[in-house]
Amino acid sequence: MRVIHLTSVHPWNDNRIFHKECVSLAQKGFDVFLIAPAIEEKVVNGVHIIPLSEVKSRLLRVLVQPIRLFFKGMQLKGDIYHFHDPELIPIAFFLRLFRKNVIYDIHEDNISVIQARPSIPSFFRHLLVIIVRIFEWLAQKGMHIIIAESYYKRRFKNGLIINNYPLLHNKVNLNENNISVTNAIIYTGKITPIRGALIHSSIPGYVPGVEVHMVGKHTSALREEMLNNTGQGRNKLLLIGTDDFVSPSIIQDYYLKHKWLAGLAIFPFSDHYKEKELTKFFEYMLNGIPIICSNFPVWNKLVEKEKCGLTVNPNDPQDIKEKIEYLLNNKEEAISMGARGRAAVLSKYNWESQEKKLIEQYESIVS
Repeated sequence: MRVIHLTSVHPWNDNRIFHKECVSLAQKGFDVFLIAPAIEEKVVNGVHIIPLSEVKSRLLRVLVQPIRLFFKGMQLKGDIYHFHDPELIPIAFFLRLFRKNVIYDIHEDNISVIQARPSIPSFFRHLLVIIVRIFEWLAQKGMHIIIAESYYKRRFKNGLIINNYPLLHNKVNLNENNISVTNAIIYTGKITPIRGALIHSSIPGYVPGVEVHMVGKHTSALREEMLNNTGQGRNKLLLIGTDDFVSPSIIQDYYLKHKWLAGLAIFPFSDHYKEKELTKFFEYMLNGIPIICSNFPVWNKLVEKEKCGLTVNPNDPQDIKEKIEYLLNNKEEAISMGARGRAAVLSKYNWESQEKKLIEQYESIVS
């Protein structure tokens, strides 16, 4: 069976699209093609990468890339077309006209993403929200829906939940030298203010002796802002990924590079993140790293249930300082938190548990 994954936004080696979904399908014997932004055509881990040249203008990307993806996809004559961006919904309708099986994989709450972008004028934000709501409502009428978060079920009643849990087959057996027992703290993933960049970067300035390592793509302008934000702790803030995508394999190497005291996810409050279970939570847990995150109810519930970290008020530096110092002064407990988190991922919060649902979905579509 030939399956075509399509994205105009995500890089070809995106963690969920390539490393998890496409590779899992290829390993199960599917003929897998991925059309995505890439430099050259190649085959990686059994997946055929078909390059889509990038378009810098966001407007042109929305107008031009879907058309290019449609024609490239049709040339490959797939049995199932699996797309990952809301802007591709219009071409998915055309694929349905050609009687193609189509899967819409919803990674994000696209409504709250739009609402959280102040760069878009208010009128156009409201208009975009209306358009996306209509398109996503229509998509449910003729397409199979996959959702990456359980709370998306409110809008996608028939959506199949395939959580973005970490892969186990890439794991390294941890020993005492890998457990989080130093004064170094890590953050991984895209680095932006809405993801706590200014909160995380300020920590070395008021928690003496702590190093903060932030590994993920960020702009040069934000880098300077974060460094200036540390005050006296400037030399204790290490930033990796300035103007450059950081691959999942590099992030995994960083997890094993130090004996991390904790993994950070102290985000300011936002409607977009308040109910999401961040992928980085489960990556931290898999690598035996205690979590320090914002005390949003959903996040607090996970951390308390698994006893794998601490939650803080993101608007209270004193609370953040006290929780970090608690781990500094109770490193045996930090080790225990990391061990409990790792055990939870090995038993249930892992990609292998989600891979089965993905394969079953594909098989049911063509049966």
